[in-house]
Amino acid sequence: MLLSAARYAAAHGYTRSEQEAYALNSHARAVASQDLLATEIVPLLGVRHDAYPRLISAERAARMPVVACAENAAPSTFGLSTLTISAQADGAAFVLLMSAQACAKWDVTASMALKAHASVGSAPEIPLIAAELAAREVLKRAGDLKQHELACVELHDAFAVQALSFAKGLGLRPEQLNLHGGGIARGHPIGASAAVALVRLLSDLARHEQPDAKGLVAVAGAGGLGSAGVVQKLWGDLHDQLNFLP
Repeated sequence: MLLSAARYAAAHGYTRSEQEAYALNSHARAVASQDLLATEIVPLLGVRHDAYPRLISAERAARMPVVACAENAAPSTFGLSTLTISAQADGAAFVLLMSAQACAKWDVTASMALKAHASVGSAPEIPLIAAELAAREVLKRAGDLKQHELACVELHDAFAVQALSFAKGLGLRPEQLNLHGGGIARGHPIGASAAVALVRLLSDLARHEQPDAKGLVAVAGAGGLGSAGVVQKLWGDLHDQLNFLP
């Protein structure tokens, strides 16, 4: 996975400095949002926020060791440093998905609806691109949804180069991803990372002033698997809105 990401960075010209700038911004956003993010986290043993995000200077980032680099590429130019990789972490997330019929039966008032979902396969030797492929497919399934119609975008960025490529491929600016820091800042609880990203998306949509705001969540997995979903905020009675659901 590391070598694959390093080869991709070198082949597509994503420099170490670009990757580190993205990672520094992710950490800064997470630190600045600690109080807000604490409302989404169940305290455990007195811990109320992610302990990993921290403020780092560009000078310190430049001294961090390179852990992967493509063959015949200069580590100082295209190497992946420890800062640009989502560190292994522990974590869990919980999301309740119910049908409209179940909501009615159990008298549950839904605040969000899953508008579309897509799971795709891609080249196993370049697994990081699978998130973008899944995102493209789910935007089609959501009614050819355009990027500018998305209020929030959450990508589990296992690598900074993945986020840069994802943003470029979808016509987004890197700063439009992960408004309060992503996996680069909080770490990578393997098996839970996508659910964590979905919780983040739901929380941001809940706070969004647009009553029918839509958001995109995406993740790539080892082996070339990609998954993405489009979620829409509900603004009234669920049964009055079923006509927009697939």
